[in-house]
Amino acid sequence: MDRRLKKFEIIYPKDTVIFKQNDAPDAMYYIVSGKIELTMEAQHSRYVLHVAEAGEFFGEMALFNDKRRSATAKTVTEAEVLRIEKSSLDLLFSNKDYIEKFISVMANRLYEADMQIEELVFISKEVRFLQALALFWHDSGKKDEKSGNLLVSLDGFCIYMKKWYGMAEADVKRTISYLQNQEVLKIRKAKDNSLWVTFSPTRLRFFELFFTG
Repeated sequence: MDRRLKKFEIIYPKDTVIFKQNDAPDAMYYIVSGKIELTMEAQHSRYVLHVAEAGEFFGEMALFNDKRRSATAKTVTEAEVLRIEKSSLDLLFSNKDYIEKFISVMANRLYEADMQIEELVFISKEVRFLQALALFWHDSGKKDEKSGNLLVSLDGFCIYMKKWYGMAEADVKRTISYLQNQEVLKIRKAKDNSLWVTFSPTRLRFFELFFTG
């Protein structure tokens, strides 16, 4: 480590919250050692966005805008970090290694953002359908005790969609097939040849993110 940056060094014990979602921005952080979990709360659920490790920056947008924190940062292990305020940015970037690491991190952030936007564009066309699938599971679905996956009767869901959404059975099955090709869910045949829509509990929480009520 550049000895000039030692003054910014902080050692956080395990399970320490460094900043919380919606906190005012104040500094960015560089991990020297340890792991930091970044989480977001939405629709009464908690989602792990990323587990950052040594050599990574986090909270860097605090130096480029005045928006509140979009996530909570908490140590997974004891962690040694550099806490860099905007006034100290010139000192950090006087070191070529840190510049290269920062550019690499920002490039990865932009790539991940592009992937998320692409997924949201796709999902926006299927929001109503996925909401209905989640609601139907809560009403009539079951859980596979062996795999932990969630199950919904395809025939029952077709009846449900016809009754409450006016969607024809052929359209329901076409949409299910499309979502299966996108690896959002799967179709499983039971021993009695009945068909079931199956997806993970994580996917169910993803569907529920779009609930408006």
